[in-house]
Amino acid sequence: MSSPQPQHLQEKTMNLYKVLEPIELHRGIVELTQDQVMQRMRYLKSLKNNKYDVKGPVYFKRGEIIGLTPDTAERLTGCLEMLTKSPTNQKGTK
Repeated sequence: MSSPQPQHLQEKTMNLYKVLEPIELHRGIVELTQDQVMQRMRYLKSLKNNKYDVKGPVYFKRGEIIGLTPDTAERLTGCLEMLTKSPTNQKGTK
């Protein structure tokens, strides 16, 4: 029997953001494409539904589209532009 995941790893609402200025994350949950994961695999722990727990410094360049929780995005005010709710959290979409 597996133990419940810590609060920060449980399912959270994710929104999609466009990176306006280079950013660096050291913790949190991100939603990424497979291409984005391949470049950063060393510092990510796979969760589910294209979501990953950040385990070390992960950098994102200007123009990348990433999924973040609202609380993580709030800490990066001015560096991100919110695009939409993440497709994986909308019913009836992939």
